[in-house]
Amino acid sequence: VIGEVIVYLKKEPKGMADRFPWEKNIEEKFRKIISKITLFHRNIAEEAIKEAAEMYAEERGSQQIEEVDVVKAMFSGVPEAFVIPMKKILDDVGIDYRKYGYGK
Repeated sequence: VIGEVIVYLKKEPKGMADRFPWEKNIEEKFRKIISKITLFHRNIAEEAIKEAAEMYAEERGSQQIEEVDVVKAMFSGVPEAFVIPMKKILDDVGIDYRKYGYGK
């Protein structure tokens, strides 16, 4: 799955991460998530998550990015070493990733 996201990101022209509107609540939570990521990784993570979330929204046939898309994007592109800190960040901002099957 990570490879699929990387391939997708390489195919899309820069700036394509703004094709879909965001559900208001999740956009605010996404900003909080990004602010909690280390400065060194912040820009890369923001673009990768936004673009992957768009891909997942499009796959669902949605006209906007929703919480499920952000959660799926985060879990599909995060190295194993960062999964536990990422879960803490999601908990901190009030996103229940468990309801999407990522609580195991």
